[in-house]
Amino acid sequence: SCTGLSPADPWDFDGDSFHEMALGSPGEDIDDITNAGAVNVIYGSKDGPVTEGDDLLYQDLSMVEGLSESGDRFGGAMTSGDFDRDGRADLVVSAPLDDVGNVVDAGLVNVIMGTSDGLGAADGQLWHRDTSGVIDVAGNGDRFGASLASGDFDGDGFFDLAIGVPRDRVNNQEGAGSVNVLYGTKTGLTAVGDQVWHQDSSGIVGVAGAGDRFGTSLAVGDFDNDGYDDLAIGAPGDVIGSANGAGQIHIIYGSSQGLTASGNDRFHQDSSGILEVAGTNDRFGHALAAADFDGDGYDDIAVGAPKDDADGKRNVGKVHILFGASGGVTSSGNELWSQSSSGVGDQPQAFDKFGATLAAADFDDDGFGDLAVGTPGEDIAGEKNTGAVTVIYGRSSGLKARSNNFLRQGANGLVGIAEAWDKFGATLRAVDVDGNNRWDLIVGMPGEDLSEVDAGAAILILGHNTGLNLNSSSVWHQNSPGIAGTVEAGDGFGKM
Repeated sequence: SCTGLSPADPWDFDGDSFHEMALGSPGEDIDDITNAGAVNVIYGSKDGPVTEGDDLLYQDLSMVEGLSESGDRFGGAMTSGDFDRDGRADLVVSAPLDDVGNVVDAGLVNVIMGTSDGLGAADGQLWHRDTSGVIDVAGNGDRFGASLASGDFDGDGFFDLAIGVPRDRVNNQEGAGSVNVLYGTKTGLTAVGDQVWHQDSSGIVGVAGAGDRFGTSLAVGDFDNDGYDDLAIGAPGDVIGSANGAGQIHIIYGSSQGLTASGNDRFHQDSSGILEVAGTNDRFGHALAAADFDGDGYDDIAVGAPKDDADGKRNVGKVHILFGASGGVTSSGNELWSQSSSGVGDQPQAFDKFGATLAAADFDDDGFGDLAVGTPGEDIAGEKNTGAVTVIYGRSSGLKARSNNFLRQGANGLVGIAEAWDKFGATLRAVDVDGNNRWDLIVGMPGEDLSEVDAGAAILILGHNTGLNLNSSSVWHQNSPGIAGTVEAGDGFGKM
């Protein structure tokens, strides 16, 4: 039964209607434990983020299950949802290289519960494949938790959790990949009804193959507008025809019983009607994001192919948009975006990797979802891999290049200085930190040098009724006043 409370928005850990910023430092050393990993949580307010009450989370704390160990990389992936429907969102943090018993790099997931005082005052949960009731067993190098996503797949009002295991061995196929799904209840997530999905699951279109990396990326949306969230899963290593590593995605639809194989879909660049063709190592499905870009009530899916070649240049990257409909995701009217698209800022360069990361939300509160596209390999003024982000805005006919933003540090009011190997745009997340219904964009740059090399930082850009307001941008790192933690080389702060 439900608690009677409406579920909180993801990222609102204290239920005050302001979203929080959770920023990972998977390379953080805890005492003398190298690369154990940590997460900073900065709370939102009507005036934006505030440092008062900032949390620094890692596995040796009483509020976080598990122990910090060398190489765990806690903070490697995160998501959020109100799994117990108490009106406060909970934070999920993975340590994808954590050892489970004697199983090396099996991976695990921490759930830290939200309360009226923020995170951690209530008992959290620890999940891995050797947890009682969880389907399958921990395997060497599985990387359970390498990707995470949350949504309400069975429509019961409790958020559920999808956990990517992209290096799982499936029917003797190394690195075929799989996804576990845990369902929410009034006491939090439960292993009862746990599901595991892969390309050899009964009824799923496709066949598991070595190196498919099914579960590398995850996104949630209601693509058929039936009231149940659906799950999109990327398998960027999949072979399409003779093209190794071309990649594909799968859509598994929600129902009153949860996710079901009934009517599941598969798309790749050789699917009927899809613009572009499958090429070797395109990595279609490496990144995913979902939103209603055309405002028709059906969520749509953005698919990154960051190693797609164009104009004779390698790995420039492209992004596909597939639209939702009453029958689910369709290739009808699909869009193809790149830095060669008319009206999009900048020009493609080799190894830009446009589409390596994606985030989707309504940044201007006009009722249409907008798309942020990370290009972490972008060179600026001769500096290698400084990184950039393109923001394309939604309209009734889908995404439109008009008024798109090309974001790079130190340009057009955006804070920062573009430097080699910053990798601005290597991670992205949309949140609403000031609660004004205009979503804000966090851009991670884990290669940012501060007092130490690759310490990492993130830039927050607030939403506005005309789109993202670059003049409102602020930079955050572990040298920021009031932020817990110490800047160290290789922290990689800004992972999301």
